[in-house]
Amino acid sequence: MSGRQNTTDKPWTAELPFSPKKHKAFEDKFSSSSPVRFDHRLNEVLGRTPPRTPASPAAPARLKPVVIADSDEDDDDDSDDEFADLDTLLKGVPTKKPAAVAAAAKKKKESELRLKKLLDEQSPEKKLAEFQSYIDDIKETNELHEIAKLADENQKPSASRNRSDKLGSRALFEKAVDVVKDEDDEDGDNSDKEHHRAKVKQALDRQASAGGVPSYHFFAPPEEGESPVPAAPSYIELGPWKGERNLYQYSLAIQSKLATKYLRKPGIDLPDELLEWILDVYPTERSETVRAEYLQILSHDSYAISQQVSKLICKKKLQQWFIGVGADKNAVSFGKPGTSRRQGVAQGTSRDWAPFERLMELLSECSHLMLLDTLVYTAHLLLRVSMDDEVRLQPNLTTAIGDALASLTESCQAAEREIFCRKLCNLIIQAVDSVSLLCRALEVTRHISRKHLIIPDLPSSQPDNPFEDLRTRLQLSIFFKSGEQPTPERCGTAPLLLSSILRRLDDPDFRGGRAGGRGVPNYYDLDGYGLALTEILPFLHFLRQDLTDSREIVEFNRSIDDLRRKISFVSSTIQITGPMDDLDAKSKAKTRWQALQDYRLPHFFPRPGGQGIFGLEPTEEEIKKNKEALERKKSSGFLANFLQKARAANM
Repeated sequence: MSGRQNTTDKPWTAELPFSPKKHKAFEDKFSSSSPVRFDHRLNEVLGRTPPRTPASPAAPARLKPVVIADSDEDDDDDSDDEFADLDTLLKGVPTKKPAAVAAAAKKKKESELRLKKLLDEQSPEKKLAEFQSYIDDIKETNELHEIAKLADENQKPSASRNRSDKLGSRALFEKAVDVVKDEDDEDGDNSDKEHHRAKVKQALDRQASAGGVPSYHFFAPPEEGESPVPAAPSYIELGPWKGERNLYQYSLAIQSKLATKYLRKPGIDLPDELLEWILDVYPTERSETVRAEYLQILSHDSYAISQQVSKLICKKKLQQWFIGVGADKNAVSFGKPGTSRRQGVAQGTSRDWAPFERLMELLSECSHLMLLDTLVYTAHLLLRVSMDDEVRLQPNLTTAIGDALASLTESCQAAEREIFCRKLCNLIIQAVDSVSLLCRALEVTRHISRKHLIIPDLPSSQPDNPFEDLRTRLQLSIFFKSGEQPTPERCGTAPLLLSSILRRLDDPDFRGGRAGGRGVPNYYDLDGYGLALTEILPFLHFLRQDLTDSREIVEFNRSIDDLRRKISFVSSTIQITGPMDDLDAKSKAKTRWQALQDYRLPHFFPRPGGQGIFGLEPTEEEIKKNKEALERKKSSGFLANFLQKARAANM
């Protein structure tokens, strides 16, 4: 048998209980216990043994060994010197073939020279273009590990690198690495999203066992909801509409590019049927390019089109939109929503949320075209959507709702901002009867809150009205459970707001926790009241900065002491005892009010001599005096105790 023998093709190796290559180890291990020894002549015997005839079924047919000749024996030019075997490629070991070694070294050297040239390049435009082509080469050659290695080795800044240049070499190089890493990790797992969903699901399931927890469902079950596909046909008959000089009669298929073409002609306005059709089909349009063209039509710089869109987006259209994406008809009736209580919540995976996300995008883009009442109705529906149990399982939906609310608030004119907040809070308070649900809506407005409520050094020249802030107005409305109570006339100053809070804490909602109280409270609502009061305290401190009269300040401090006692009383009424069903609610409410008493109130309104967040730090001299006074107190106490014991012993 000439040449190299491929042992994997030898049929006899499959029937031996060991490999012939390891016969020496086999002999050493079994020579003392077994007289049988491996004979090298077995190879020749088995190789010359003819296959058995088919007449003997007891033994399987034996194939003749196949001889694979070495390619080196041939005199042809098709040599495999430049190719490495699979094991060498996988292990990354340089091959013994000189051609492969030279090719790899040349490729590595070219890559290093090109990278060095890119790092030393000074022109930002040329540098950006070169890095873009470098990224493309990385994708093709799959050299991500080499880039990461080079990036780690080049951590120290170079003297030739311009730090002030925003398009510096190092920044662009790290950006190139990040781009490739992001593209490689596109199919990764959504661990953060799944963790959030599991956490909220567990909390809702645990709360569902309690008797008083509300479970709100804005969306109808998928099998009961209406189809989101609009009833409009794929084309419509357009009536006569005037152009520049002539009268046009069209029967056209609705295509966004055709409408965009008409917009370029001066004096041509689109008919209401076309704009309404675009508003209807936008949530169900899957193409991002087509949706962008639709938005270009709706937001065209034309007064006539703006007036048309403002007229079309009304209360009825909002109801049609939300019902089309799966909302329950009763939830969009602007009445009191029905809250259902059931064991557990839906997983939120059987519903298609893409139309809802597109609707949030449409509301954000068209918010500047809405009238004041339309803005109020839209924000009201968004707040109620945020209370839904299924929506709370989807963090991306909560973000989309918050972005749409921020766009609605920014689109409201400054002169109408307070009216917008007052109308919206009146509407949501009358529609929702659960403080716990209202606190869910309060969470969505967190990132659109104005930061001035916790900043003490606000410029005095800046005019400000905190009642124009939606989050502040909603906090007051939740705590007082009334839309008309938190007005500037009743809560516009620190003494008025504090007196209103003290009267509110005397209501039965805060006095039913202990035995003999006025009824058993809903502990989830009690926790919601604690959350609202927790976030009102920064606003109360903000109003406190305007007090200058010494008598008003003294009276205000006395009222703060009353507030401290009332909060302590409410915290003491919450006893974590009784049935296990309400244990979670009691624990949350107890923790909330205890933190309000121990941390939040002293944080903004410390006791006399105490140090809150706005208190002054003691000087070194004051620290030294306090330390000496404490030592004198300890020594005097020790001396008095010693003298007392000495007198007692003498007696």
